[in-house]
Amino acid sequence: MTAHRRQMKLGAFLWATGHHIAAWRHPKAHVTAGVEIEHYIQLARTAEAAKFDMIFCEDAAGVREADINIASQTSRSIGFEPISLLSALAVQTSRIGL
Repeated sequence: MTAHRRQMKLGAFLWATGHHIAAWRHPKAHVTAGVEIEHYIQLARTAEAAKFDMIFCEDAAGVREADINIASQTSRSIGFEPISLLSALAVQTSRIGL
C-alpha cells in the first residue's frame, strides 16, 4: 500500500480593510483601500510570497447595500467587480491561483 502525502491548501479571502464589519473604522485602517488597485496588488503579492495557493474575493449581484443609511456606515458598499479585479491581479502575480 502506498502512502499518499497530503498537503494543506491555503487560500486568502480578500477584503480591502479586513473581515470585521467595522475594521475600516480603526484609526490605522486604509479606508479607501477598496477602490485602490495597488492595495489589492500588494495583498496578492504578499499572499503569493507566503506560499498561499490561491486568493478569493466575493461577488454580489447588483448593489451591495439597498439602504443608503447602511451603505454610509460600512466599507463593504464599494469595491471592484471581481472579474476585473482578478484580471488585474493575474498580470501582477505568477504562481498564485485566482
